[in-house]
Amino acid sequence: MLKKKMWLGLGLMFAASGAYAQSYVMNFGTPLNSGAPAATVATLTLTQDGGDVDFSLTKVSGVSGLGGSSFISELSLTYSGSALLGSFGNTGSQAIGEFKVDPSGKNAGYDFAIQVKFPTSNGKNSDRFVDGDVASWTLTNANVSSFLSSIPGSGANAFGMVHVQGALGGSSFKYVVTQDGLISPVPEAQTWVSMLAGLGVIGLVFARRNKVGAQRSRLPSAA
Repeated sequence: MLKKKMWLGLGLMFAASGAYAQSYVMNFGTPLNSGAPAATVATLTLTQDGGDVDFSLTKVSGVSGLGGSSFISELSLTYSGSALLGSFGNTGSQAIGEFKVDPSGKNAGYDFAIQVKFPTSNGKNSDRFVDGDVASWTLTNANVSSFLSSIPGSGANAFGMVHVQGALGGSSFKYVVTQDGLISPVPEAQTWVSMLAGLGVIGLVFARRNKVGAQRSRLPSAA
């Protein structure tokens, strides 16, 4: 019975470790332009969801030097997997103007494999990607590990890049995410619950063993 509980605890911990490695965060904080503020301007979370990958891009609010009117016009990402045979679906409220695989030409010297464009119009019904906005989408038949290979360009090796327009003074800046900006993995709530449950079971097993051992040591020896 004790061995069974121990294996159950270990099983819970291994299951948790599998979930633990499924989500990553990319912080876009390395500017490629002189005069651009050195700060994280956007974060991208990639999560493996079965055979699909969910993406969530957020524009960071209140970055000094950008101004409240700045907006993200474009996101580019690397991809090292086999050809994307699945579909792209916009699952968030922030509008996505265009999604491209293998866009032509290089961007700031980087040969990115995926390009996501956002509205740039300042018209009456425009939906620019401004401070605090979140864009979400899903790629089916994909693996999150395929987006974790950095490539060379005009700056440091990068996993992706965002283009920020409309900054103070009408400036336009590009930011990449480097190895320093990759956070891996991101624990999920159920992961912590599973790991704590596993540790709890193992702790109970060893506590019971110690109790049994102490009781046996107090038994009188046979005359």
